Amino acid sequence: MQAWEEKMYERLEGRKEGKAEGIKEGQKEGIIVGRAAGMLELLVDQLETLGSVPEEMKEKLSLEKDPARLKAWNKLAAGAASMEDFERKAGLS
Repeated sequence: MQAWEEKMYERLEGRKEGKAEGIKEGQKEGIIVGRAAGMLELLVDQLETLGSVPEEMKEKLSLEKDPARLKAWNKLAAGAASMEDFERKAGLS
């Protein structure tokens, strides 16, 4: 193999590795986004046990993408006496 062919081969291999890393990162991000969406749905379901969830509240909640915070909010919602109680405890009011 000539030197230029070796360099071309190295570049192609580097691109393949970069593409594989990009795909892996995209998959991780997709999992995180999907997990957050599922937790948001559960949170809204939990809040509905307290009454109708206002659209404004749903919009506020949908801005949160951190699964850990959504999980914590689910726990707060489960113990809340009212929608207002949840908002206050979650720091959303």
